[in-house]
Amino acid sequence: MKLNFKVLLVSVVTVLLSGLWFFAGSLPVAAAQAKSDLTLTYEVQTDRQGKESLVLLAKLKRADGYPLSQREILYFENTDLYGSARISIGSATTSAVGVAALKYETRQAGEHQFTALYGGDETTEFAIVNATLDLQNLPALDPLEKLVGMEKISYWSMLGVGVVVLVVWSLLAGVFFGTIAGIRKGSKGQ
Repeated sequence: MKLNFKVLLVSVVTVLLSGLWFFAGSLPVAAAQAKSDLTLTYEVQTDRQGKESLVLLAKLKRADGYPLSQREILYFENTDLYGSARISIGSATTSAVGVAALKYETRQAGEHQFTALYGGDETTEFAIVNATLDLQNLPALDPLEKLVGMEKISYWSMLGVGVVVLVVWSLLAGVFFGTIAGIRKGSKGQ
């Protein structure tokens, strides 16, 4: 039996092309992603109780200026401590006007390097911004606020705890030295 390779080749190519034509409608179509723009600033905000806090503000918008809402922004602080690194400091979701606000606590005034990152989605490209912010006029922080679970403890209650600890250590020292004295006295009497 003799096969005609030209006919066979044309038949195979025809079947393949017709199959691709048939399934062409099921292929995913890549839509163009709009460019996005991300800026990073900060401000000191005051809440209803008068407490101030430092807030990092990332504003996300399309290239045409339209704000992008309900998008997650990741925040990092760039540090050179033991080598260059980006440390995650949190995330926030953009509001209806495209602003994502993240409270940030630091008591070191001066220049800090931050990175804000938007990962992108089906409709908009990712965006990243590196900013060196000169943090000045930082809000005061009560040293007791940083104690986990002890935000409401006052100065006097901390002083009271210190006195109790001192008394307990004094009693333990008295017991220790009394025991040593009793052992010495007992060993001399034998």
